[in-house]
Amino acid sequence: MERVYAGDGPARTEELNAWLIPTEPCRLRIADDKEGSQLWLTSAEQEAAARKRAESARLKTSRAAVEDLCEAYGVPLDDTRRAHLDSLDADALESLRTSVKRTRSWPL
Repeated sequence: MERVYAGDGPARTEELNAWLIPTEPCRLRIADDKEGSQLWLTSAEQEAAARKRAESARLKTSRAAVEDLCEAYGVPLDDTRRAHLDSLDADALESLRTSVKRTRSWPL
């Protein structure tokens, strides 16, 4: 390797068609832009992002299922109940869905 750059800021690499961004502590990240706002994700970051997308999709599906049941059974969704739905994770929403389906009412 031949050193062609020295400094604290980003350096362009033609081999990767990207920017090398120095970060703390003593790390080097790769980005599509000089500012480092479009970093290339590490494998761990990609896996975490995939898990987050999957959980978000599960949450959205579970919430929609509860809302659909409430509509089908005539259970009103006022602001308090909607706020409660917003506070629940996917497992809690699934539990609520089961309860609404079983009792055809909002659990007390």
